[in-house]
Amino acid sequence: MLQSGDEIDKYEILSSLGAGRFGHVYLVMDRALAVKKAIKVLNLDKPEEYLKKLEEAQILHKCKHKHIVCVNEANVFLVEGAHKVIIDMEYIPNGSLENRLNASFLSVVDSMKIICGVLYGLGHAHSQDVLHRDIKPANVLLDDVYPKLSDFGLATELGQQVYASGQGYITHLAPEVFKTKKTTVISDVFAVGITFFRIVNNMRDWKSLIPSDATHRMKLLAQGKVISSLGYQEYVPTPIARIINKACHKDPTRRYQSAAAMCQAIEQLRPKINWVKISPLQWHGSCSISGDSYSLEMRSARTHKVEVRRNSRLIGQDSITLSNYSECQSYANSYVANTTLQ
Repeated sequence: MLQSGDEIDKYEILSSLGAGRFGHVYLVMDRALAVKKAIKVLNLDKPEEYLKKLEEAQILHKCKHKHIVCVNEANVFLVEGAHKVIIDMEYIPNGSLENRLNASFLSVVDSMKIICGVLYGLGHAHSQDVLHRDIKPANVLLDDVYPKLSDFGLATELGQQVYASGQGYITHLAPEVFKTKKTTVISDVFAVGITFFRIVNNMRDWKSLIPSDATHRMKLLAQGKVISSLGYQEYVPTPIARIINKACHKDPTRRYQSAAAMCQAIEQLRPKINWVKISPLQWHGSCSISGDSYSLEMRSARTHKVEVRRNSRLIGQDSITLSNYSECQSYANSYVANTTLQ
């Protein structure tokens, strides 16, 4: 592993950005242009692997799109006595969707925007006959304007085929892949659905939610029962759950048949209040229609009263006194679910 201050040709290593199954990613300074970039360093054990290792860069270059991370160039350099493929990419300082999910609450409205961006990028890749096959929060980068699909290390070009081999992130694999050993456009859509499910429910420690017993885990995945076994948070609006359930239907013929179709379904929904959870019984929201600010919280543990305010003024008909903390929490979640969309 390279350290800060190490050099590869024109690149000065600044820090590590993480490691994946196919290589290590570093933040670097491109001294020729005096700009920060991200580079992926791939091992090149055999000379004949050169073209194979360049496939990710070639696919990214082919799939240029504002919602796909941009690749600038690819080269082979001698690094620490060994030849390695270096993929030069744009640097996205805000990091990954997974990092964002782990750091703070992700609202339903923001989740919708992010997933639509992912679907735009994925739809473009599909239009270029490219399957991604590794869609998950860690492979979505967030810049200030556009979410960007990244890490095309498992991506493959279909050519005249309509499917590819059954590789992918196992807990995001569509159930039919376990049987057919083939991935398709529809299995990519399934993976987006699972990603949407994870972020809209703010599921941070995903691996701990999936059964550790291998037999139980494989049965759950192969039968397409991950979502039904975990369920939704009460604050998730029913229309959002319907979209996710359709994207992840165990029968591929009943799924959205394209990234564009799923994106259209999401964009047909009209956000109203963008609610952010501050604590189990404290929410802050902003209305996309009027610009009003909202708050929802239990003011007193003794009285179990939930107060809803708009621009700091109490909304009497929406505020309520209940019997216990659990009822207050359920009311707050239901209120959020019913007012997030128009």
